[in-house]
Amino acid sequence: AILPHVRAALMAQLPTKQHALLYDLDKIKADYKEHSEKILSKLVSIIGGIVEHSLAPRIANTDFDARARNNSKAESKALDADAEVECCKFLDNVVTNTRKMHQVLLVMLPAELLRDVFSRIFAYLDHKVPSLFKS
Repeated sequence: AILPHVRAALMAQLPTKQHALLYDLDKIKADYKEHSEKILSKLVSIIGGIVEHSLAPRIANTDFDARARNNSKAESKALDADAEVECCKFLDNVVTNTRKMHQVLLVMLPAELLRDVFSRIFAYLDHKVPSLFKS
């Protein structure tokens, strides 16, 4: 966010006939924004690949009726509200890889970009996972 201030300072110092040089600064800013957008999209596509190659094949092999019966038996035995519910096996790989990506990006990205990346990832998952159940 410092680039607009640099541009304004240069515009104040440069002669009018050299203001055209600031076009290159605007072009660099646009190129940077485009490159950043591609990187963020690539991070979402990494999770997308995990969903496509890991989650989709496992959904077909999951017996949801048996899982529901087992969970209802476990719930009737222990009505503890703090008891952990086991994640579906077909989601394990997606959850594990999303957690790993978060741990890596937490160190590398500012909080605002991290929120942006993961809001895109979760929006993708919200859209994609239900569509896998339909097919």
